[in-house]
Amino acid sequence: DLLGFFGALKNATIKNLVFGKEGDQITLLGSSSSVVAAGTLAGYAENSTFTNVKNNVNITLTGDNPSVLMMIGGVVGCVKTAVIGGESKEEGVFNYGNVTTGAISNTGNGGTGMNVGGICAFSMGLNTKLRYCFNYGGVSSPTGRGGGVMGSMGGSATDENPTTISNCSNYGTIQDDIVG
Repeated sequence: DLLGFFGALKNATIKNLVFGKEGDQITLLGSSSSVVAAGTLAGYAENSTFTNVKNNVNITLTGDNPSVLMMIGGVVGCVKTAVIGGESKEEGVFNYGNVTTGAISNTGNGGTGMNVGGICAFSMGLNTKLRYCFNYGGVSSPTGRGGGVMGSMGGSATDENPTTISNCSNYGTIQDDIVG
């Protein structure tokens, strides 16, 4: 299940966007038998670029599945070969919304765990770049896989196609093993 303003993006460009206003909320309820990738703007983004984007919307996932990979991000849930941010702070990506989950039974590791990130929850590698990304929202992860900029980096990055995070900062509170 790919959940967000855009469920999935491929070969897309999102730029010069202010999404929502302070206090806006997205709450995702229920459970799924398949992988869940959720973000305020996109659940999944492949070969896509985000520049000069500001998110103000809080996102909360209260769904559960004890054995399925779940990813929730302040901007995007899961990326593959994507560029988030630009060449300067002015072209950066900013998240001001909180990213939280409810109580879950999914405490798995790797491909069956819960991943939570202020900008992006999970990277599948393959030449993904996060540049000038700034998270100001709170991040809570009841499974210990939470990060201010990115929850988890995975996939097959190589010397020729690395995943890089540069000029990024987290200013929000990160709570590990905390519900909502």
